[in-house]
Amino acid sequence: MSEFDAERYAAGLRHSNAREREHIEQRLKDAHIEAVRLIQALKETAGCTDACLFGSVADNSVRRIVF
Repeated sequence: MSEFDAERYAAGLRHSNAREREHIEQRLKDAHIEAVRLIQALKETAGCTDACLFGSVADNSVRRIVF
């Protein structure tokens, strides 16, 4: 039986975490783009003058995306 290589295991976790962070960052960018699009549509079609974005997307506090 071979010895457990903690560094190899940790490297895999770091890689997985980095991929998840990249995915979250892209989803946040996409969500902001969609929010701007929706706000513009509300201005044009419903005459809205103000809009408020709130929650984890607004303050960039998303930690994990669950499917």
